[in-house]
Amino acid sequence: MLKTLLTSAFLILTITNCHKEITANNYNYPKDTPEWLQTKIDSIATIKYYALTKVYSYKWTEKLIYHFSIPLSSCIYCELYDEVGNRFILSGDSVAQDFMQNKKEKTLIWER
Repeated sequence: MLKTLLTSAFLILTITNCHKEITANNYNYPKDTPEWLQTKIDSIATIKYYALTKVYSYKWTEKLIYHFSIPLSSCIYCELYDEVGNRFILSGDSVAQDFMQNKKEKTLIWER
């Protein structure tokens, strides 16, 4: 019951905390995308699991976080990376809630 309640609360925060999206047209992919991220995107571009995937960047606590939004995944924020390409885990509900409430400057980097 508690797990269901927390999951519901997390989903509600996700839906209600949408920020204005900056489109890919405002982003210079070759110039502004780190090499490690371009390599990662190139490696997933033709894999069926990543169909309809979008890659976003956010500013959060003065960090740049990259989010692979994968519609075929059952986990909303499973693939997060920091600015140098290290996997970033939202450890605990309070960290996840802080991320959802305080992320800003949403930029669409790539979409399939």
